[in-house]
Amino acid sequence: MIKITDIHKQTNGYRITLSNRIAFDVSEQTLSQYHLYVQKELEPNEIKEIRQGANFDLAYQQALSYVTRQMRTVGETKAHLRKKDYSRIVIEQVIDRLQENNYLNDQRYASLYVEDKKMYSHDGPKKIGQYLHKKKIDKPIIDQALLSYDIPEQKETIRKQLIKLSQRPVKKPYYKAIKSLKQKFYRYGFQSYIIDEVFQAHMDIIDQMIDESSSFEKDVSKLHNKGVSRYAMKQTLRQKGYSSAQIATLEE
Repeated sequence: MIKITDIHKQTNGYRITLSNRIAFDVSEQTLSQYHLYVQKELEPNEIKEIRQGANFDLAYQQALSYVTRQMRTVGETKAHLRKKDYSRIVIEQVIDRLQENNYLNDQRYASLYVEDKKMYSHDGPKKIGQYLHKKKIDKPIIDQALLSYDIPEQKETIRKQLIKLSQRPVKKPYYKAIKSLKQKFYRYGFQSYIIDEVFQAHMDIIDQMIDESSSFEKDVSKLHNKGVSRYAMKQTLRQKGYSSAQIATLEE
């Protein structure tokens, strides 16, 4: 028989030391469940059972603390437990228990995240999906969650953001400014064809936010100083992306 020689209180449970100098950690629940106390004698098979149960219990308590601080995904929680050196079997058992108790739900996480981004950000589906992928959520779950972000809602997000951006003029040649704006929305995570459709429908907003006059004057001055002909100057200005209306001011 092997005796318990010491029970030491720790931050996350207790350290059990045996007469054969083996030591292992248990939770308070395990300590109570098996009625463990100093000088208690244990059979080898009892020790094995206690250690297996204690390992799961400690892993579950650590995982529970992790997922209750803020919403987590299954993948995040698995990675957290792997860092704690728990076995694959224990991790899977803990994940199953957390899901059974509704502490982990990737579908719920993805759906809530999509809804939050729709309401409070200018992120498009692609950027949202990339974030959820980094959170180790499976692609079918991500795709299903993104179905709630329909095209009309995406277009409205782009329109609202365009209005916000219009508060600051874009001081670039006209067509470069449009390209730059479209690239911005592409980086936000919207598809090109949706961006194009919104831009076509709201050219009035875009025209008002583009100010190409200052850069135009600088480029004209540079070309003039180089002695470039009026014809060559117009060609160069077109290549730089200035609008026909702006170039036509050279005749004035």
